[in-house]
Amino acid sequence: MTANVARGSEEAGFYIGDSPNANAKVVGNDFGRNEPNIFWDAWGSGNRFAENNCDTTVPARLCR
Repeated sequence: MTANVARGSEEAGFYIGDSPNANAKVVGNDFGRNEPNIFWDAWGSGNRFAENNCDTTVPARLCR
């Protein structure tokens, strides 16, 4: 997911979970009033989160 805008959802702006995801790239996105902005269950490998404009994530380290 690159260069997208997610705003106004009561769910996570971006959700990676429920299966072992590999090599997902969440880069350069603008997340608005979603709680959390990004959710990742930390399952899988090679997933990359960078240069996202966000405030809240699960786990906490995914915003720039």
